[in-house]
Amino acid sequence: NLSTAGSGARMSLIRAMLENESEPNLGLPGDKRPPEMSVYLSILKYGNIHVKGGKIWSIQEPPSNDDPCNLLPTLSRIEVLLKSSVDSKVPVTDLFAELRKPPYGIRSGLIPLIFAIYYVAHRQDIAIFEDGTFLREVRGDDFYRLIRAPEYFEVQHSAIEGIRASVFDSVINVLGIQLVSNEQDTKILDVVQPLCTFVVDQLPEYVHNTKQVSNQAIKVRNLLMSAGEPAPLLFRDLPIACGHSVFDITEPIDEKRIQDFADDLKRYLGELKDTYTELLERLKLRIFNELNVNSNSSHGRHLLEKRAGALLVSVTEPTLKAFCVRLSDSKHTESKWIESIASFVTSNPPFYWLDSDEQKFQHELSTFASRFKHVESIYFGSEDILEECLGIRLSITRTDGNERSEVLYLGTTEEKELTNIQQQIQKILAKNKHLGLAAIAHAVWNELSEDSEKFVTENLTKKEV
Repeated sequence: NLSTAGSGARMSLIRAMLENESEPNLGLPGDKRPPEMSVYLSILKYGNIHVKGGKIWSIQEPPSNDDPCNLLPTLSRIEVLLKSSVDSKVPVTDLFAELRKPPYGIRSGLIPLIFAIYYVAHRQDIAIFEDGTFLREVRGDDFYRLIRAPEYFEVQHSAIEGIRASVFDSVINVLGIQLVSNEQDTKILDVVQPLCTFVVDQLPEYVHNTKQVSNQAIKVRNLLMSAGEPAPLLFRDLPIACGHSVFDITEPIDEKRIQDFADDLKRYLGELKDTYTELLERLKLRIFNELNVNSNSSHGRHLLEKRAGALLVSVTEPTLKAFCVRLSDSKHTESKWIESIASFVTSNPPFYWLDSDEQKFQHELSTFASRFKHVESIYFGSEDILEECLGIRLSITRTDGNERSEVLYLGTTEEKELTNIQQQIQKILAKNKHLGLAAIAHAVWNELSEDSEKFVTENLTKKEV
């Protein structure tokens, strides 16, 4: 039974092995002799476990002809136990129990350290699961829990043979994955870990939750977020999610099927990657449309900044003023500008949105835009917003006293398109000026109507026309 100091030293050494493998003495202080340094010197250093290859230190199995601590038979036994259950998980408790049996007879206090040596030396070869969940990166805290409660942990060895080797190579090439290990010694986790990290850590929460992507992309996302067993994930689950059949280790190699799967996986991962950018683009178009800015204009944001800045002097109502402040902010990039407006309108950053938040944004933005345009129409003409812009205050009044108005700003870049539309309208007016003007008035009324009241010609009397 280990003493408290011995147990602490073992954990400190394992933590150093996991996190400082490439450093001399595993980063332990060379001028001191804590208990973990004693264990390091007598087992890892003396046993040819932690060695320097070129300029980098690494943990590896000792050579068969130079194994002074006689650790190689135990490390080999761990490998046999794991490889005998390819694509299957081996409970850590079963593994430890095997090491206690003859002819190994490893003491319980030493078993976690020897297992840690094997794991670090083969970390690209095996996967560790806690409560059925794949640990993408095993650190000191994870190993501490493994030692305290091994019954909750499992280990799996993943093999790359036959058609799986071709699938593996194709996925690496198509996705452009930067390998962690040497090309001659690549492992399944070299592919699975970056894929899981990309989806879980690099994609916004919105992408984790949205349904605004294809069914295949949703399946791929959910698989990588759940972090299943690496080999089945790569050769069975992901192919099925992409609409392909399982890649069985015994089947002949079909290069076209392999390439098709790799291309499809890349397409769905790309779809996930672009999802948040597409959301921001939809939000920008909605902002432009609600505030009467041409969505194709390259100066749309600049125009909104000037319009909002012109109102800041007059507006005192807190929420509308805050809305104007965000519209007029020119310091941020376009994506940050959109996020700032959307965060204010919904009281929640788009990064964390659910699909329902986009609908909420549309509703709330419409209210803010209506208030903004109403105030803008009152102060129209009091200030020059942009010298290069044409400002128009459009107003229509019906005989019953109802009125609708709108302020429009047109940039010089829209002049050509404006001229084309104007020519089309003039052709209509040339045929029947009075009826044409009435039709234009009714069409504009419908567009400006807050309650979407349809004021169509069929409902008008001849006198009204």
